[in-house]
Amino acid sequence: LRDSAGAVAGWGLLIASGTAFTVIGTRTGDNVALTLQPPGGAPLALNAFFFTDHVMRGSLTGPGFPGDSVLVFRQ
Repeated sequence: LRDSAGAVAGWGLLIASGTAFTVIGTRTGDNVALTLQPPGGAPLALNAFFFTDHVMRGSLTGPGFPGDSVLVFRQ
């Protein structure tokens, strides 16, 4: 992910499904609100916060994800 004046964009991979997706969203301080868009699928929402410089903790909502708790590690 790249952060430019609070606008966040990038790409990622959901390891469990092997699905690539694009990411757009916003960051305010340590809080991020992201939309994960897989190709041809419904978007997922990730609302999280950085609790270390390299780890976000939050919830994932969308089809198949009813607010599941997740950790996202920056590599």
